[in-house]
Amino acid sequence: MPRLDKLTVLSSSDQSLKNAISKLFGKLEVDQIEGKEPFDLSGEVTTVLNMRIWRTVSRSGYKTSYCNPAGQDFELHFIQAGRYRFRAGGSEIDAAANSAVLLKDTSKVEVTAYPGSEKLAVLVPLSRFSHVLGSELGAPGQRLASFRSHTEISVEGIDLIRNMANLLIGDSGPAHPFSRAPNGALLLGDALVASFVGFWPKIDNSAAETTSLPRHLQRAIEWMEAHAAENISIEQLARQCGASIRTLQNSFRQHLSTSPKAYIQRIRLSRIHQELLYGDRGATIEQIAARWGFGHMGYFAARYRTLYGESPSVTRQKWKKGRD
Repeated sequence: MPRLDKLTVLSSSDQSLKNAISKLFGKLEVDQIEGKEPFDLSGEVTTVLNMRIWRTVSRSGYKTSYCNPAGQDFELHFIQAGRYRFRAGGSEIDAAANSAVLLKDTSKVEVTAYPGSEKLAVLVPLSRFSHVLGSELGAPGQRLASFRSHTEISVEGIDLIRNMANLLIGDSGPAHPFSRAPNGALLLGDALVASFVGFWPKIDNSAAETTSLPRHLQRAIEWMEAHAAENISIEQLARQCGASIRTLQNSFRQHLSTSPKAYIQRIRLSRIHQELLYGDRGATIEQIAARWGFGHMGYFAARYRTLYGESPSVTRQKWKKGRD
């Protein structure tokens, strides 16, 4: 059964708001805009499995900052009213009403909401994005880089995505529209991601050429894929691709929205996924996981479920059903 929670916050205190939603957003800082009294911010948050949708309204405006694990998700923001300034991934975006923003790197996000602002936002795990794109190794970070960071809601398909997000968060109030059919919320979440892939504007060809992967990053990826079963250190990887550790880490963050460690783990999980579906029936799940460097089964199962939305044993059952 998908996890489905809804939280409504009506607050005149930045501290009480921070306390109320810290369980969902982790480390969150909310501050008043200087000279704007009294502070005013209300919001709603819905969690559908590992996707988060939230709506915020503020007459006074506010500043907020938060951090997410690097390379694990991206965010869509639909500006309903007012104006916002986003700082994330080393770039800055000013967005007015009736526009939409894609934050590809949410490891550190700073948002300034000016007075009279309202927006709807969606946090999408890269595992959902990867599921829609298919099993191509390394695809999520690379494909995400081809999408524009700022667009108008009037662009074909953008309003459709926003409407799906509105359905997922529901009307104001404690009850959730999918409370009696949570699986419907899960399916609608997948439809939202698929619509994003299909409709969100891409960078034009000439601009896309400038965002091609640097040669040292291509070498690192090729070497990781060829040696995925080995114990790879960041120092060894840097030597193999001819770059410093810092340059390599920055390149993975900038171009693939992830870290070298998370990237090699995604490769290994993908290899395990393929073996569970099509590999040797005589090998146990534990043996396959150990072959690709996972010694702790609890940790492995958790990472596998995050990426594929199911347990390794469920994937193995698909192998058996396909041969019955």
